[in-house]
Amino acid sequence: MNTMKTILFLPLVIIGLLVRILLSVSTYHQDIGAITLSSHYIVNKGEWFSFYDRSGQDANKTIFNYQPLSYLIPATFYAPFSGFVSKTAQKYVNADWQKSYSGSTNLELLFYKLPMVFADILIFFILGVILRKSQHLKTAQLFWALNPVAIFVSSVIGQVDVFIALFLLLAILFQTKNKRYVALTFVALSALIKPVGLVLLPFFVLENKNDTKLKTILSSVGGLLFGLMVYLLGILPFLGSTAYRHYALFADQINKTVHAGVEISDGTIIPYFFIALTFIYFLFLEKKKNTLQSTVLILLSSLVFTNFHPQWLVWVMPLILLAQKDNWHFSLFFLASWLLVLFSFDRTLHLGSFINSKIYLPANLIASDIFIKMTLFGRAMLVSCFFWYFCKNNLNKNEKTT
Repeated sequence: MNTMKTILFLPLVIIGLLVRILLSVSTYHQDIGAITLSSHYIVNKGEWFSFYDRSGQDANKTIFNYQPLSYLIPATFYAPFSGFVSKTAQKYVNADWQKSYSGSTNLELLFYKLPMVFADILIFFILGVILRKSQHLKTAQLFWALNPVAIFVSSVIGQVDVFIALFLLLAILFQTKNKRYVALTFVALSALIKPVGLVLLPFFVLENKNDTKLKTILSSVGGLLFGLMVYLLGILPFLGSTAYRHYALFADQINKTVHAGVEISDGTIIPYFFIALTFIYFLFLEKKKNTLQSTVLILLSSLVFTNFHPQWLVWVMPLILLAQKDNWHFSLFFLASWLLVLFSFDRTLHLGSFINSKIYLPANLIASDIFIKMTLFGRAMLVSCFFWYFCKNNLNKNEKTT
């Protein structure tokens, strides 16, 4: 079995890379338009710290509602090619370009998706670094190379959520090397894309040891302040922008994690996410969960109790491969759940993402009771993933706590 895995490893990795390239040039989703348009303002007009003020000013009323690094990282990749960006960036704000385009592939889309694909590939290699002494190394890397969630996010819709996965994986890597402040920096950087990283900071600063001396407490507080300072420095240049504060800093999608909860009176709900967050903090402090396990649980709890976007699940996918490296059934179950839920979203996120696609699910099928129940079952499967992992993986006395 190991010999077969070794023989097939490189061919399967190459297949995964080719699939990413093929889908990058043959699929499009208009969400990438905000990235291309912001890059035009940043790269061609030099508006590195003022591009948020352009929200809603184009013909398509494009709103920049993500955190700064969501736009600055791709723009940095595109900067050496400012001429190309100037000519093509505004084209992809919406799907109208397909009306006069007869082809089924578009190399320009590969260019604009390249930063996300690059981050996707980096995750493959970082998994190799973390698991270099593990017998599960090749399995984990193959799982990522052929992972439909990763391929969907980086190569189909070209979204920056893959950078969150990359930064959190790097945080875990440096945490295992006892380089806590480097780890905290990457957690804070992830929050500069989507703010979920802010609630993860305590897991990277609390010592999770029996020692409760004043020095340890002060060290933990200092670490937390450091992480928050990195985040604040990242948003500081944009705080003067009314558009940034309105559309990104206090964006509506931030509240999605607190919609579902226990209703204790009319109009008063205790969010499930807050309950899970508090409980996981307690388990961590009691040394029942380590940093990796706690991070997986927090990310899962921020997703499974919400009407999440399908790309959000990539945040936790590489961490699941680490945390469940000896239980691939869990990872497969998680992927199956995601695939079921994916088809409950607009067709432009799946079959309709192909350029000039005429393929779509019949409207009567989508509206059917069995289809709706199937996608709800997929969501229920994701909730069960959270509870299974929550109950199953407590630390033994001899296990590491970081």
